[in-house]
Amino acid sequence: MVDGVNFLFQNIGCTLNLFHLHDPRLDTSLRGLIRVRLVPPLRSRLKTICNDLSHHQLDPIDEIVEKFDFKVDRSIVERWLTRDKYIPLVGIQYLLVSLDQIHKLSLNTVKETLKNCTEMRVSTGPQNIIRIPASLSDDILYLAGVIIGDGCLCSATYRINIEKANPQYMRSVFKPLVEKLFRIHINFKVLKRPGKQQTILWIKKCKPLYRLLEKIFEIPRGEKARDARMSSLVRTLSPINRVPFLTGLFDTDWGSYGGTFGTSTASKHLLKDVKETLNKLNVDFTENEYCINGFKSYHLRIARSSISNLREILAGRYGLKNPKREHVLNSIRYREVMKW
Repeated sequence: MVDGVNFLFQNIGCTLNLFHLHDPRLDTSLRGLIRVRLVPPLRSRLKTICNDLSHHQLDPIDEIVEKFDFKVDRSIVERWLTRDKYIPLVGIQYLLVSLDQIHKLSLNTVKETLKNCTEMRVSTGPQNIIRIPASLSDDILYLAGVIIGDGCLCSATYRINIEKANPQYMRSVFKPLVEKLFRIHINFKVLKRPGKQQTILWIKKCKPLYRLLEKIFEIPRGEKARDARMSSLVRTLSPINRVPFLTGLFDTDWGSYGGTFGTSTASKHLLKDVKETLNKLNVDFTENEYCINGFKSYHLRIARSSISNLREILAGRYGLKNPKREHVLNSIRYREVMKW
């Protein structure tokens, strides 16, 4: 992609760059491409682009075919643009790149196109149809924090897992949140463990959702403990607008810690990002570093004197959804020592 278009696609404000869901290193066949449903506004927009390119003696079909790193027949691309209900997401991206060769694209052009790239699937069947919102929202930020806290992206399988011992939270908070965001129905598995508390598990194999978490929110694959951090997208937000992401972390990976509210993490990157955000929100904290079995662990605790401030920030911006975490935070009291 030419530098100008690449820069444009990376700077589209609160519209999520869904073109990042395509990975040219891994998506090396037609069957593996993420496809977008051609809703009427999108079909109309693509038709206008094709006509504009043809008017300038550019063949839009050849332009797309030439950009793929693997063999794609011209007839297949022609069918996408004229008859198919779904078109590969990267095909739309390539059309916009071609259009930029004759007209400098505006942010509004890219945003309006992306807003119609919502219902997605791959070639494995209709059961994998999912809605991916094109705009950044508090709920998506919260979900990213939840996955960082308690979830896992399984390597090379496009599978997302989250396991918790709190069925109330999973059924009354997590389930309706995910179903509302992505318009999918989710089920849980109950795992019984001899001598231990049973847990509730959600597993979803879905390439578009996996890529959203991996590419846009930069959640590492597999063992993420030492590599987790706030994504560059989250870090570009103002501190107060990062709060929904923090709430997701608080609801899953924080709790009663040393007489206050805190956590332990193996990621110095996540520790740094959270500390920076708390500092800018005027929330005081203490920190310690330990070494266990040769691995460093970082401990972060909210100062008791800042608990009331943190409660006010969460209540005013995006409150805790996990009743257990809310109970912990509300039960902490601070008594200032009187000096006579």
